[in-house]
Amino acid sequence: MKQLFRITLVLLCCWGCENEQKTEGMILSGSISGNDVPGVIKIRANDYEKDVALGAHGNFIDTLKIERSGYYSLVIGKNNTIVYLKKDGDLYLKADTDRDKFHKNLVYTGTFETANNYLARKRELQDKWNYSQPDKLFVLEEKAFKKVIDVQKETLDSLAEASALPEDFAALEKKGNYYEYAFHILRYPSFHHYFAKKDTLDLDEDFDTGIRDIDFRNEKDFINIPAYKKLVFYKFGEEMNEKYSKNKAQGMESNGHPEFMETIRTYPRGDIKDALLLRNTYYLSPVSDNLEETYRYFMAELQGEKAREKVREKYEKVRKLAKGEPSPGFNYENFKGGTTSLEDLRGKYVYIDIWATWCGPCKAEIPYLKAAEKEYHDKNIVFVSISIDKEEDREKWKSMIEEEQLGGIQLITDKDWKSRFIMDYGIEGIPRFVLIDPRGNIVSADAPRPSSPEMKALLDTIL
Repeated sequence: MKQLFRITLVLLCCWGCENEQKTEGMILSGSISGNDVPGVIKIRANDYEKDVALGAHGNFIDTLKIERSGYYSLVIGKNNTIVYLKKDGDLYLKADTDRDKFHKNLVYTGTFETANNYLARKRELQDKWNYSQPDKLFVLEEKAFKKVIDVQKETLDSLAEASALPEDFAALEKKGNYYEYAFHILRYPSFHHYFAKKDTLDLDEDFDTGIRDIDFRNEKDFINIPAYKKLVFYKFGEEMNEKYSKNKAQGMESNGHPEFMETIRTYPRGDIKDALLLRNTYYLSPVSDNLEETYRYFMAELQGEKAREKVREKYEKVRKLAKGEPSPGFNYENFKGGTTSLEDLRGKYVYIDIWATWCGPCKAEIPYLKAAEKEYHDKNIVFVSISIDKEEDREKWKSMIEEEQLGGIQLITDKDWKSRFIMDYGIEGIPRFVLIDPRGNIVSADAPRPSSPEMKALLDTIL
């Protein structure tokens, strides 16, 4: 009966397509149940983005016109998983949004169903491990840590071998397992230092022997294997941090821009460099002294037109956020009732903290923000905190304000990351701070954090 329903959906999708023997693209259909059925499911990978609307009973069907067969991220409510999609064919999925049941009950039928059911079982297995609990994995001493990740890799390899997968897909999966293993090895020194709270770490000489020969410029694996892409991103960050630490030891203060430019120049043009540039558009900053030079470099090095268009849009947006330009406005719900707009605050300097209850670095700034509010309470400035928490976390936002006795003006956006003010300021990461003058013009679109001495120096200068 379930198979008949899936076939019926496919037939309905093609109804009325005269003179067509085959639908271009892959037909994705399914049924979502549970206590938290979303309005849409999301499919993401590289430059591909697709939102598929669900019907009243959690059923859906759509045609995905993807450029290449491969791994895609599938987001269903608060759950996410990896799915393997082909350029054509059909795939039907049945899912339960209950987080404890999601991967256990996730079932596929249709094109490449064996591979996708294997991926669901693999993720179910990983959910039982400490992949999402780095504090438990990386606090382990070296030998215990190595034993855990060795067993995990062997278990995943055995699962791939026992799942009757196509030979080429099984090989791809085992290579991905190796890169996941390498990712853990690469992170261990810094993560163990952080979670175990150790100042020094003496590793065995052969600790990273198994990953020393990895080529971090492999374009094919970058496109085809998610674990490798994650590994490359981390390696790039490590290279930047090494340069930053070296410069800092020599007394050179830096905002990270010189280290970023020095590191990115070592990468040849291609998909990897495009992805790294797009992940670091932060350096196209409205307060940067190198904005024009950085923009020209990005545009000269990017090879993908979609990537170039994204950077072009970011640059045009950033140019409008220079000091002295009129600030984008907002009008958001106030914790104390009603709404508050930027216009309501005219006549005062406005220091804005963009944050969220789930953001650790944001919460780390709270004591410093409280201190600043107390120090400048009789000056011509107001402190505004704008939360980008999602609608379902609204009560969590209210509770945290009460429990932490947060001061200033507490607001929450209407569409989290997609709220107009957030998008107008090109905010892609938090915490982020903005300073606006009494006339509503920008003083700094990327102001110093409360914990930074530069913040007090800036306020002392203008107040």
